[in-house]
Amino acid sequence: MADISAWSPVDESNTAAPPNGWPENMQCSGINNSARAMMGAIRRNYDSVTAQFAALPSQFLPLAGGTVSGNLAVSGIVTGQQLTSTGNINAAGAIQATGQVTGNFLVSTGNAQVNGNVIVSGATFAASSGDQTVIYDRSGNPNITMYNAAGTNYYDNGQHQFRGRAAGTTFALFNVSGTFNQTGSWSTISDDRLKRNVASYDAGLAELRQLAPVSFEYTEEAGWGGEARRNYGLMASQVAQVLPEMVGEIELISGTAQTLTPIHLVFVLLNTCKELAARVEALEAKA
Repeated sequence: MADISAWSPVDESNTAAPPNGWPENMQCSGINNSARAMMGAIRRNYDSVTAQFAALPSQFLPLAGGTVSGNLAVSGIVTGQQLTSTGNINAAGAIQATGQVTGNFLVSTGNAQVNGNVIVSGATFAASSGDQTVIYDRSGNPNITMYNAAGTNYYDNGQHQFRGRAAGTTFALFNVSGTFNQTGSWSTISDDRLKRNVASYDAGLAELRQLAPVSFEYTEEAGWGGEARRNYGLMASQVAQVLPEMVGEIELISGTAQTLTPIHLVFVLLNTCKELAARVEALEAKA
């Protein structure tokens, strides 16, 4: 009998002579032959499909697209153009997608490489061995931890911290209360060989006398305000009129915002001290 691929999808068209079909008014012996041949064809098709599935790599699941309406658990690598699951996505290896990854719960003990968006309604897990990268939470904790080969990491558990890998020492902390460097001082590159167009900078006492320190509270629009906590500093709009080189601008969710570079005042104060020292020396010379 012809295999399933030779059968017609139209019921009435399967009228070939036995055992390849079931014509009208066929002999009883033909019925037996056709029935047995059909059973054989079905079994051969079953064996073929089973063998094809068995030949698929057990550690690798390639997806060209589509949605899994349940959980997706793979013991190796998950890769696809777009990976979407209405349940959980769990891979013991890497998760790789050239498009968007969407799932309720995303877990990967390898790398998660996504060129599009990662949309997760539950927790997101990523962990790797060696120089470790961990992303957890909602409430799987520890949040974001990224080690490098030198043994330091960036860690975020509601506070942006740079910490030592072994001892857990916090080098620097960034949060709504401000920033601090716990174990040293902030420094900038100041090598002469890396500078050009060098010119003297003379802002000093005259400019300093025009600056008016204030106390204030941040508003809710700042993104970290709304607390009744006093802060101290200068108003950027006023500084811009005196020392515009001290004022910058950044993008916030609510729009652009002016910034100040406080360290700039060190140079203004240095010139002020030199100017006042010269005046003192002149007065002492007259005495």
